This record gives sequence, C-alpha cells and structure tokens, in this order.
Amino acid sequence: MKKEYTDKMNHYQSEEYELFLKNKNVLDAKQFLHTSMLYLNYTVIAAKLYEDIGKKTISESSKNPFYNSVNVLGWNYNAHTLLNKCALEWVSHISNSLDCLLQYINSALNLGFSAKAVALRKIIDKVKDNDKISRSINNLWKNDTVVHIQSIYNYSKHTLDLYGGSSFMDVIEGQRDIHIPTFRYREHEYPEIAVSSFIDFYEKFIELYLDVLNCIHSILSEREPIANRYYIDAMKIEGHLLGETPLPQSIVLCARFKEDGKHIEKFWIENPPFSLTGEIQIMQSRKKNIGQHMGKIDIIEVQSDNQSIGYLELQSTVDNSILEYHKYKFISNS
Repeated sequence: MKKEYTDKMNHYQSEEYELFLKNKNVLDAKQFLHTSMLYLNYTVIAAKLYEDIGKKTISESSKNPFYNSVNVLGWNYNAHTLLNKCALEWVSHISNSLDCLLQYINSALNLGFSAKAVALRKIIDKVKDNDKISRSINNLWKNDTVVHIQSIYNYSKHTLDLYGGSSFMDVIEGQRDIHIPTFRYREHEYPEIAVSSFIDFYEKFIELYLDVLNCIHSILSEREPIANRYYIDAMKIEGHLLGETPLPQSIVLCARFKEDGKHIEKFWIENPPFSLTGEIQIMQSRKKNIGQHMGKIDIIEVQSDNQSIGYLELQSTVDNSILEYHKYKFISNS
C-alpha cells in the first residue's frame, strides 16, 4: 500500500488526532473510528491467510496430486472450505468497517442519529448540502466493487450458496483462487468474480476511505467546538486530586466516600465552568487504574463558593460505552 496512505491511516489512529476530536467536543466518534480501522487490520490478516493457503495447496499438490487439504494446528481442513472462510471473513470485515465508519460520520459531524438509527441513506440525506462530504461518501459506498462486496456479505448471512471453488488454471498461476459464483440479490445480478480481484481492490478502497476521513477532518477544522460539552479529566476524592485539567472543557469531579470506605456517598462539582441553563453534556473519565470504569452518575451536586446551589440530573439513557456524553439538566435549590 502507498506510504502516504499508511501514514495517513496512522495519523487518524494517533493520540494527536484523538486530542483533536476531544477539542472539537466529538470524542465519542473516536471509538467508531478505532473499531472501523481495527476491522481493516483484520482484512489484511484474512488476505494474507488466503494468499498463503492458496499457495500452500498448489505447492503441496505438485508432490501429491490428491492433496486438497491444509494442516492447521494438527487438523486437516478441506482447502476450498478454508479458502472460502478466509474470503467471507475478508468480505465481512470490509462491511463491518463501513458500518463503523457510518457511525463515525454521525458522531464526528454531530448529525444527531442514535447509534441504532444510523443508516447510509439517512447519512447521505443529512449531508446532501455539503458537496464535498456527500461526494466522498457516494464515491465509497456506491463504488461498484464495494456494492458487490456488501451484497456478498448481506447475501451470505442468509445462505452459503456463495461457497465457491477454484479452477485448473490455478495450478499454472501457482496459487489457488476461489471464484464466487454469479448470484442475484435485491433484483440485481452480480457476476462471478475471483476473490483475488477483491483483495487487489483494497488499495483503491483505502483511497476512497481516506477521502471520507479527510473530508470530515476538513469540516471539523473549520467548525467551532460543540457547545456545553465537558470532560471529567480529574477527580478530587476526600480532598486528594487525581488527574489533570488541560482543556477549557476539563472539569474536576469531587467525591466523598460513605463510612464503609468503598462506596461513594455523593458527587459534586465546585464552581462549574459551564452555563447552568440548557442541556449540559459530560463525558466521564476514560482513565482507570484497576477494575471497571465508573458507571453512570444520576445526580451530581453543584456548589458555588462551598455552598450547594442545586444539582445536575441525568436526562439521557446511557449505553455501556464509556465514550458517551451524558446529558444533564441543572435543577436549582431555589
């Protein structure tokens, strides 16, 4: 793969880019980008396995004409079965990466869809007024090869009629290559294709993928951070400060233990840096030394000059993800 693509992919996975997302108050998008790229890493592994197995079966068959199995950790697997598995793994990883990329677009651009409601047509409709991002999304998702890959993925979830075989020509090429047969899905007929053709497309896929990421970065660079989003970057427990508050959006969450010394009696924020009107969104600390991340906090007391003036009440239904902005409303004591 081109070095410029590799460098750019590494940049989008760096702590520097994570800080950029945090500064723009869209840090919740980080988890989706990380997972999307993790799936892409899996595609590289699946492609390498496919290539190695395909070569091994040919090289061994020259010694034994009846050789059609691959030994993995002491067990013999049918070559076509194993190659089909690698092929469908590759297809599923590409498709899952694209699904996560949609989630990233939704969160990074703050489009407002819940995770369960994210869909390509909704995303396209939401960004249609921005020609650059709209074009990059269409170039990726509506690419003929990408459509073919995703159709194989969706079709194979219901039937394995896509299980393909190789041909005698593979002996000449020196590598066994599965041909996925012609199939019809959602009134469209997809032609027979060699899995190696998909794997050869990978670099073009990364080019289209990076174009989407570059467009999102360009949009975010020109935008102001989303208002009223904050991060618990430090905690003060029984007067002891843990962590740092490097950003204007960083806050300190204070806590006091119950008499048992294990459970928290109450949480509070002293002299909050944010407006107490409207919706206040707070992301909990993502750093921990041991055990579970902190769960949701339903009530956070608000103090001003050591006097309680009210509390923040959790308004949103919080999922399990730690990278989520918890939505609060201030309730005054008066």
